[in-house]
Amino acid sequence: MYGWVKSLKVQGHKYFLAGHLVPLGTFLKTGGKFMRKKTMTLKEVKDNVVALKGRLIDIKINKGRKKFVNHTGEVLDTFPSVFTMRLKGEDNILSCSYSDIICGTIVICN
Repeated sequence: MYGWVKSLKVQGHKYFLAGHLVPLGTFLKTGGKFMRKKTMTLKEVKDNVVALKGRLIDIKINKGRKKFVNHTGEVLDTFPSVFTMRLKGEDNILSCSYSDIICGTIVICN
């Protein structure tokens, strides 16, 4: 999930890529070289979720300010921009956006 970065400039504790300040969390340092996280495309995320349809999965949702909510449930259906889950042990249905997975707000743990 990481690719090599060739034009990363380090100034103190700040990292610049193509002249723009980038957050350190997007990089992994290995042996003096830096690698940047590769992002998934929307189509890749949709295909991965469609493959999970009908299976029981665990998700972790970042609610902000160091608050995380964990849910276990079954992927019910997929739509063009969201997918739905029936939560285990509850009668609730949760809808999640594919873009939240790309941004890291929702993490599929299985």
